[in-house]
Amino acid sequence: MVFFFGLPVLAAFTTVLNTRAAGPLTWAYVYGFAQFAMVWILMHVYVNRANKWDNLVDQAREEAAEGGVK
Repeated sequence: MVFFFGLPVLAAFTTVLNTRAAGPLTWAYVYGFAQFAMVWILMHVYVNRANKWDNLVDQAREEAAEGGVK
């Protein structure tokens, strides 16, 4: 959350992101594109964890339908 809300705070209240990072790109662009990467990485982590939980739920449903623990 700090990384996500850092961009508007830094852009509004400081000049840190106005300096050039590489060629015509400023640190604001680098920070903004890094947020896209962060979102995709967090999405993949979430989906992998959710799939594990889905498997556990399916297994619990099967055990409940059978009336006992395997």
